[in-house]
Amino acid sequence: MGVFWVDSSDVQKKCSRLISFSGDVEARARLSVVPTRRSKLKHSKNISCDTWDTPIILAMSRGADMLEKIVKKTGTTPSEQYLSAKADQIFSPLWPYSSLFRDDGCSANGTGKELVDLLLHFNGHIVLFSDKNIAFPADPNVDMAWRRWYKSSVVKSVEQLYGAKMCIQRKENGLFLDEKCQKPFPFDISTGNPVFHLVAVTHNSSEAARKYFESCEGESDGSLKCRLQMDVDDAASHPFTVPGFDGSKTFVHVFDGATLDLVLDELSTATDFIHYLSEKERAVRSGNLIIAMDEKDILASYLIKRSLNDFRMLESETYIDAEDDKKRGLWNKYVTSVSGLH
Repeated sequence: MGVFWVDSSDVQKKCSRLISFSGDVEARARLSVVPTRRSKLKHSKNISCDTWDTPIILAMSRGADMLEKIVKKTGTTPSEQYLSAKADQIFSPLWPYSSLFRDDGCSANGTGKELVDLLLHFNGHIVLFSDKNIAFPADPNVDMAWRRWYKSSVVKSVEQLYGAKMCIQRKENGLFLDEKCQKPFPFDISTGNPVFHLVAVTHNSSEAARKYFESCEGESDGSLKCRLQMDVDDAASHPFTVPGFDGSKTFVHVFDGATLDLVLDELSTATDFIHYLSEKERAVRSGNLIIAMDEKDILASYLIKRSLNDFRMLESETYIDAEDDKKRGLWNKYVTSVSGLH
């Protein structure tokens, strides 16, 4: 058993709590969070969340005789900064790390290559996030605009996530907190056969999606449809639809910014969030989950099951299907039901 702690009474007063955890990794490092000045970080459409201006961690590596202050990066773009702040708020600053770099190429130009936009490391699981804030093309041909945006925003994220996972597994390069590759990541996350989860975060499609679906199907909030047994190339020809990607590789979850906010707010611990990702992956790869109106309906199905103390997702269901009136708008039904009252 390893314990997070601080080495002075002054710092102890600033910490909200002490945290302990088990596993191999704590033998290599002991950590403690030191919060600094609290502020608000605003996102699009006046969404905001509490964050620390500079999340600070104290770390003691094996063999060291004193704690070293580690200042985490908070992302580069506004959407990456918001994702970083949201992760710190939901998971605590101990587990998520933004803008990690690998050291290949660093010797040539002095700058490493960014591995991923956010990494969540918790209890034998690694969640990798790729955030692409790509403007949706202003093209009157919706099919053409979708293909361009889908390739730049979704497919590129998936490629980055597959590459980041492979890099960690192969231990090809060191992992660092800074672009100069001078501050090593405090954990050896490549050991112990961690379970990987991949998350692609997209932006700027909701307004175009809303208009498209309202023109052909009726009311819509602009969420992306889920056709989770669809091929990645086929999805390029189906506007505002995300597939299940390569069935031989790790499943990739595609969330738009608003949907990710909703999922994180409902599943507000690392344990709950990772369990949801795991159950969704199992349901898709087993063939049980094929079609859903959007991610919110998948989340609603999960939460309804959980409210009944059933933590196995979609065991007896094949579809959360747009063609099935009983399933249409499952999220709206959930939030107005007794099980949806918080």
